[in-house]
Amino acid sequence: MSELTEHITWANRRFTDDLAAKDAFSHIMPLNQVSASGYDAAFYPGGHGPIWDLAKDNDNGLLILDFLDSEKPVALVCHGHAALISVEGQRPGFMRCKRLFAFSDIEEKLVGRAGNVPYLLQETLVSLERR
Repeated sequence: MSELTEHITWANRRFTDDLAAKDAFSHIMPLNQVSASGYDAAFYPGGHGPIWDLAKDNDNGLLILDFLDSEKPVALVCHGHAALISVEGQRPGFMRCKRLFAFSDIEEKLVGRAGNVPYLLQETLVSLERR
């Protein structure tokens, strides 16, 4: 959807015209080749991608645990919190008693995407927190 005319922003156009950035993105390391030892922190941006990709990616869950077990920060914004679902799969009970500020179900409905996602993020995270 980000390529539809009504969703294209200056940032989309800038990336499309930036050959160096496009080249860099074509050489991304798979998550199973990334280790917390080589980085100071992990940052998970938003967008709907994490709901489909990172939530069920075991390597993602292991990577987040690697950062946290190394006492390194993990920052998540917007839908990036979906990445924590895979952490729960790696370490059951991980989400218990966690307080998060993520993209809410009401926001999902307000932007008209609630019917186009496989699950509502807030509802899913709350259910994991209560297990």
